[in-house]
Amino acid sequence: MPLPAPAPAAARRTSWVRRALFQVHLWTGLALGLYALAISVSGSLLVYSPVLGEWTHRDLRAVPLEMVEGRVVVTPAEAVARVAAALPGRPLLNVQVAAAPHRAHVVGLLEQSQYQVAFVHPVTGAVSAPVHGRGAVLGWLDRLHSNFFSGRPGRVANGIGALLLVLLSVTGIVIWWPGRAGVGRALRVDWRAGWKRVVFDLHHALGAWLLVPVLVLSLTGAYFTWPQITRDLISRVSPVTRAAAPRSRAADDGSPVVSLDTVIARVRQANPADTALRVDLPGGPTSPYLLVSSAHADAGPRQSTMTFVDRYSGETLEVRHGSQARTWGDTLVAWLPPLHSGHFGGPVVHAIWAVLGLAPAVLFCTGFLMWWNRVVVPRRRRGRRR
Repeated sequence: MPLPAPAPAAARRTSWVRRALFQVHLWTGLALGLYALAISVSGSLLVYSPVLGEWTHRDLRAVPLEMVEGRVVVTPAEAVARVAAALPGRPLLNVQVAAAPHRAHVVGLLEQSQYQVAFVHPVTGAVSAPVHGRGAVLGWLDRLHSNFFSGRPGRVANGIGALLLVLLSVTGIVIWWPGRAGVGRALRVDWRAGWKRVVFDLHHALGAWLLVPVLVLSLTGAYFTWPQITRDLISRVSPVTRAAAPRSRAADDGSPVVSLDTVIARVRQANPADTALRVDLPGGPTSPYLLVSSAHADAGPRQSTMTFVDRYSGETLEVRHGSQARTWGDTLVAWLPPLHSGHFGGPVVHAIWAVLGLAPAVLFCTGFLMWWNRVVVPRRRRGRRR
């Protein structure tokens, strides 16, 4: 009986490459397992952080309407002054202006290098202790998702993990590719088969269907670790411009800083439809007030108006509407944060992003079960026979 003809050299090389990529995919996936679970579940929950955050500190965010009827309420300037007096030594960064008289002004500050907020009672002016703006649970999830509670080293590790997820996605799709004739079958799950086959089909089919979402979430996640490197890479294809903020002109006669309340009143008058307003406080002698107004609190840069105001004269230095994207590169950079967080669109987009965010966790679980059934279980059986 004649021996089978040896495989062509090209086929042997392809087979060797696929086996090597399989090993890379397998061991990278096992090593990233807990990371994928943590980053995936926390990210999906944080999609709803703006909504869930409004339910935290409800007793601090507002008081009953009857409490403010006929009473003089605390102004934003008074709120900032009261926080500065009650919490000395903390750098004050911004104030979220109350949208209604019965709601509290919220002053952002640095507390032990962490961004926190203090609520100012609209009637009494009492200042709360610094807390995470969206509550302890969401704050815990945010720190887990951003840097694993370890500052810059954790953020760098997170960025490396995101790039390894990209590697997993690329090696996975190469291993998965069944050829043109087999694509249709490889994209389906045979639910009538045994559970092991269902797990196999789920891992392969979901990996193919979710390739683009996983790549988008991973690459946009890496952006938060290396924003400048990402901008530099994008600028090689399309320029990324950055408009410098205008500067306040320091008064030579020692005239006082213009009242924050006056500045806010002017911007309110210019943008009457905007109910949400945040004021970034000047950080230096030539820094201006930056007032960011929008129709609702969750609006991103594309739906907001930024007004720069001279802190001494009260003169409006510049008004920017939307993202001010001048190039394709500017547009891409502006979209990176919302594409990662899902904080754009409405409830439907949020639901889609929350589900897609679970993709790495589902792929790890199905991949782990495949490895366990194929490798661990047979080894344990052989060990028992001995």
